[in-house]
Amino acid sequence: MPCVTPHPPNISRIGRDGRTRKEHPRDHNYRQVNMKRNAVSPILFSVVFVSLLALTSPYSCSKKDPAPLPKTKKETRYATVDYFDVDCPRTIKINDAVYTYVNGNIRWVHELYLNRNYASVQNLASELLKNQNEDNSGSLSSLYAGLGKITDDRHIALMHSVLNEWCDKEPNSHIPFTVRGLFYINWAWSIRGTGYAKDVPEDAWPAFYGKLELAKKDLDRSFALNPNDPNSSRLLMLVARGMGYPEEVKEQYYQNGVKACPWHLGLHVERLQNLTPKWGGSLEEMFKFANVCLKQSKQYPFLGLIMADAYYEQWRELEGKEEVLARKEVWEEIESIYTNVLNKYPDGIRLRLSYARMAFVASRHDIALQQLEIVGDRWTDGTEWRTLKYYNSSRAHIYYRGGYDLLSKKKCKESIDHLLTSIRCKPTVNAYYALGEAYFMLSDNPPRDITMLSKAEEAYRKALEMAPDNKRVEHAARMTQALIEIRSKKEQGKGQGHP
Repeated sequence: MPCVTPHPPNISRIGRDGRTRKEHPRDHNYRQVNMKRNAVSPILFSVVFVSLLALTSPYSCSKKDPAPLPKTKKETRYATVDYFDVDCPRTIKINDAVYTYVNGNIRWVHELYLNRNYASVQNLASELLKNQNEDNSGSLSSLYAGLGKITDDRHIALMHSVLNEWCDKEPNSHIPFTVRGLFYINWAWSIRGTGYAKDVPEDAWPAFYGKLELAKKDLDRSFALNPNDPNSSRLLMLVARGMGYPEEVKEQYYQNGVKACPWHLGLHVERLQNLTPKWGGSLEEMFKFANVCLKQSKQYPFLGLIMADAYYEQWRELEGKEEVLARKEVWEEIESIYTNVLNKYPDGIRLRLSYARMAFVASRHDIALQQLEIVGDRWTDGTEWRTLKYYNSSRAHIYYRGGYDLLSKKKCKESIDHLLTSIRCKPTVNAYYALGEAYFMLSDNPPRDITMLSKAEEAYRKALEMAPDNKRVEHAARMTQALIEIRSKKEQGKGQGHP
């Protein structure tokens, strides 16, 4: 599902493979969950995981792991940089595209794990919680996400040590227990992996459930210490889903969170996930809930995005076989929802990247391009694009389509700007050929501008290098070269005094 907020992370999900997962031998409350699609981490912004040992405080989890860790293949980390790198790059280059990396959480990762400045991190979280509104609630969720994300397994031991120390020093604060609960959730999913359920090693399941049990203990403790922070309830909904708890338990967690923060987007995203068909719900239940959120969006604009997510989930349920998002009435509603939110929060990078992703899936490349033009060369983690590499490739296609559309309208100069952006992201035969066409059209009818013709030939030649057997490109290159030679001879003739 797309990342639907300019601040907080969003929730990804587990797919179905048609097989029923085994019930944990120590708990009879687990529901059987049908898993068909690729399973991915339940936390999009934190598809990276951490291992923690137990604390020594009275509220610690057991020092003994409930099950040994199986050997698992290292999962892909949906993070652009290593958060623990003190020289973390602020610009990232892919091909000839240069991106400015925007992530305010890296500073706080350094404060917590490298500097062990617990007071500083705790004061920030407390301040965000104290001034809760639709915007700040997302900022607090984003902070927790950053602190709960690892980008390299080498950091697990350090994070384990720091979090133990933090919880020991602040046993009456809910904040360190919230972070540790999130860590245990991530650790559980790192054990399970993000592939098909049938590919999960048998010895991974006990460890997976064991880590979720530890997460529940920490999050229950967090909620008891401060029920006014909705993030403990939101994360408990993740635990409940992974453990297969009954619907009434999930509903209670949701109600606890809503009581603390009725506008919290992440909380409503989790509720929507629990109502999806892949988690035992139905499209009818899902859209019933989304309609309630849509009505509430008059007061809290972010909640309208739940309806957009519901359409996206429907598209996923159909495995892309039906263009749900491209339907006229559906897209008009999605466009209205995003417009409403962006009118109030125009500076949300993640929100605009989310809108661009939704438009891209719906084949509304004009809207996607419009949003990417505003975002510019900025990039941040925690979006449905998942990785910068995938985003960069998609951005190349979107700008190519925009450039081609302008070219068809004979807006050559504007077209060239878009096509050059596309090529910087990812050079393709089509982009180079279209660029050649744009320069050729700019060369004008006789007398031809030899500078424009030369640029056209260069673009055609680069396309030909990528597709040497393409007759159309070869013909365009040859014809342009011939025109250049004719024009050059005429210029030479004038220089020698010939008419």
